[in-house]
Amino acid sequence: MTDKPYISDLPTFSSVDYSTTQSDLESILANNRKHLEELLAATEAYTWDNLMAPLDTMDDTLHRFWARVSHLNNVKNSDELRPVYEACIPLLSAYGTEMSHHRGLYEAVCAIEQSDAFPGLSVAQKKTIHNNLRDFRLAGVHLPADKKAIVAKLSEELAALSTTYSNHVLDATQAWSLHVTDEAKLAGIPAHVCEMAKAKAEAEKKEGCLFSLDFPIYYAVLSQGQDASVRESMYRAYVTRASDAGPNAGEFDNSPIMQAILEKRLALAKVLDCDTYAHYALATRMVKNPDDVMAFIERLGEPSKHKADEEFAELKAFSKEHLGLEELAPWDVTYAVERLREHAYAISQEALRPYFPLHAVMDGLFDTLQRLFGLRLERLDGCDTWHDDVDVYALSDSGGCLRSYCYIDCYARSDKRGGAWMDDLQGRRKREDGTVQLPIALVNCNFTPPDGDRPSLLTFDEVETLFHEFGHALQHMLTTVDVSDVAGISGIPWDAVEFPSQFMEHWAWDRAIMTSMAKHYQTGEALGDAMIDKMHAARHFQAAMRMVRQLEFAWFDMHLHTRFDLDQASAVKDALIEAQQRYAVAPRVEPYRFAHAFSHIFAGGYAAGYYSYKWAEVMAVDAFGVFESRGGFDPKTAEDFARCVLEPGGSKDPDVLFREFAGRDPDPMVLLRHDHIVDEV
Repeated sequence: MTDKPYISDLPTFSSVDYSTTQSDLESILANNRKHLEELLAATEAYTWDNLMAPLDTMDDTLHRFWARVSHLNNVKNSDELRPVYEACIPLLSAYGTEMSHHRGLYEAVCAIEQSDAFPGLSVAQKKTIHNNLRDFRLAGVHLPADKKAIVAKLSEELAALSTTYSNHVLDATQAWSLHVTDEAKLAGIPAHVCEMAKAKAEAEKKEGCLFSLDFPIYYAVLSQGQDASVRESMYRAYVTRASDAGPNAGEFDNSPIMQAILEKRLALAKVLDCDTYAHYALATRMVKNPDDVMAFIERLGEPSKHKADEEFAELKAFSKEHLGLEELAPWDVTYAVERLREHAYAISQEALRPYFPLHAVMDGLFDTLQRLFGLRLERLDGCDTWHDDVDVYALSDSGGCLRSYCYIDCYARSDKRGGAWMDDLQGRRKREDGTVQLPIALVNCNFTPPDGDRPSLLTFDEVETLFHEFGHALQHMLTTVDVSDVAGISGIPWDAVEFPSQFMEHWAWDRAIMTSMAKHYQTGEALGDAMIDKMHAARHFQAAMRMVRQLEFAWFDMHLHTRFDLDQASAVKDALIEAQQRYAVAPRVEPYRFAHAFSHIFAGGYAAGYYSYKWAEVMAVDAFGVFESRGGFDPKTAEDFARCVLEPGGSKDPDVLFREFAGRDPDPMVLLRHDHIVDEV
């Protein structure tokens, strides 16, 4: 039986009224507080049905309301929304702290765990209760009132500081642009990028081009621009964003914000009896000890650094001989890498771009999902979205059963947060009336938008990005768990969240999928086997240099959150320098303020968790290897992966799920061998 998608099931975005957002939120919070006290006042024994299920409804009401506002803050930031959003953050933080410190609620959940009925609950229900009790203890429910007040204050302050940090990065990115009037300085920069820069200049009534720091523009200039002075200007502005240095020095400076965040995180950990913030953060993750994280980083780092030094020496020799660069400046490196790639493999990202129009890549992605999991995505017209460029899809399985909905927002805009991410607009859950609420995912990228007759054209890195974000979405959309706390992406340890997304990247490299989507947008000419062979040959080009860059960030993050010294004003800078000394191979010049725009750890949830990318990548490479060993698109393997990894959500620990799928634990050496950093054994 085929289920029909209903647009009426979807939320509206145009109905969000910023003038009433704060009062609406206050009303929801007040109703939740009142309802909780009514639930706890019940005289009968606490059960899943009379306590946990109503709590799930309360949490869902709040989540669905706030998810729209939060998402609009990310994709349609405005002077009208920002103060409303910032005013609501303390309210949410205070509510969250209040709930996590509620002794009566904690004791009620404890009573369910200790009841005779507990063994009869489902796996997801038991996991939800275990997670709740763990989080109560981590939040300090056991603390005396004075210490609870400290935790509440610190939590509220940290939420506000993270918002300020994020705003500073966005504002600093938007505030700067490079004005170029000399046509000669545009040499090498892709035509579509120059056209966008000219349009930006015209909008500001200026001659020539205005190049912004939006990443697609920045990367195109750094990798293709032949004029070193243009590259240098862009680079120096980019690596000093939101700092005390650079062209906008001090205007959006995150220096005091970072210091305050680190101080308050450490204070929060201490009041909760944790040695460091890293110990506190890791309590909810697969890896429980900071020493084990550092050991993991070093296990990957030692062979990778040795190989990366060799790769950089090769790059320097090439640059000297073929580019006339006696020394590589930081703004030369990306440019030189692309020239070496072209020289070694007769291939470049920009040359490939015309073969990957976004619409064809989307078709290739959807074909992958159909071949692997039997999924079908139907585009829905007439949906209420935040921008005309947003597409909405209904996802159905091979039996025609409607499983979820997905919003896809692909293009960069000035009021949109940079990068790519997936978010949860609504989770799957069984409502109290017995009906099932379907999940809704939000997939966001920042690709170059269409221009006239030219569609959006992607580099292959961007193709991988789209597959990556859809991996996150799949885990959210395909869940079969009916308890929202552990359904989809909810309840998954932070160091496992990148597993499905990095797994999906590998399918972008499948020859059949690549052939189906790689056709020139003007001529329809297929990319061809010879070029695909070159792409595969170049796939692991300078993989060790890419690896050590990620390990540098991971080490910096973990070092900051294990060894932060309150009395050391230069703690962030010193940690960054030490991380560079350990792992960086490319040159850096002062001022270098990468940390000031490192939103992942200061505003994006990856604090003491940046290692997660590599931890999850080990699982992803190892899992994909299982598919390869069984011939690629193997229906049984895909069914096992969906059943063991995607559908359970957070209802089981990821290490258990991986063993259920692969029959063993993941092996870090598989990643090093896959990237050709160490030889096959």
